[in-house]
Order: sequence, then C-alpha cells, then structure tokens
Amino acid sequence: MKNRLPLWLAKIIYYEYWPVTCFYFPFTLYWLFLSLRARSLTYYTAVNPAIEHSGFWGNSKGDVLKLISAEYLPLTLYFSSADKTETILTAMQDAELDFPVICKPDKGERGFRVEKINTAEELENYVTTSVG
Repeated sequence: MKNRLPLWLAKIIYYEYWPVTCFYFPFTLYWLFLSLRARSLTYYTAVNPAIEHSGFWGNSKGDVLKLISAEYLPLTLYFSSADKTETILTAMQDAELDFPVICKPDKGERGFRVEKINTAEELENYVTTSVG
C-alpha cells in the first residue's frame, strides 16, 4: 500500500484545497503592481479581445466555443436551466450521445457544478438542483 499524506497536510500542500481568498491574494498584489506599471486596472483585457473581459471572470463557455472551428470541438449540446430531463434525454438520443456525459453551467469558476453524469437518474438530480 502506498504511503499517503494525512488529509490535513494534503490540504496545506496542495493549492486546490486552499480557500479562494488565500489562493488569489498573491495574484491580487501582483495585479495591482502590474496595473500601476501599465496605468490601467484592466490592462489584461487586451490579451483576448474576442472574449468578453478576456475570459477573466464570468464569461460564457458557449461564446468561447463559438470562436473555435467545429472540427476541433467535442460533441456538445446546450440547454437552458428551464429544460426538463426528458428534453435533454431526447436530444442526447437524437445526437447518438450516451452516458457518461459531462455537465457544466455556461458560466462558472474553478469547476463549479462540473459533474460527470453516468445515468438518467443522476441527470435528473443535476437538472433539478441546478442553480439559476
């Protein structure tokens, strides 16, 4: 059996477990420094002008995917939060898409609500507990 780190130590060593504020604090200081140098608080938005706010915060995944040629994209189906599970299952059947699938909201940060869905029951749970 492999030696594993105790959970308390893993939460300190691996940044994925850190609170968002602790993770972004050093970046905030660096952003302020670069903003002063560039004389602009939004200097970073020049990086990806085709993406709203250069993808910094709250951008639509669907809008970004529209910028990529279809030949490079995986099979993707879009639904609104108002769509019912039956509608989604019918669209999956029409597209010859079977489980497992990955579901995620159009807008989200750091993996929020990204889930691997293995069954219709899991899909129903995901749809009924979706946020906005």
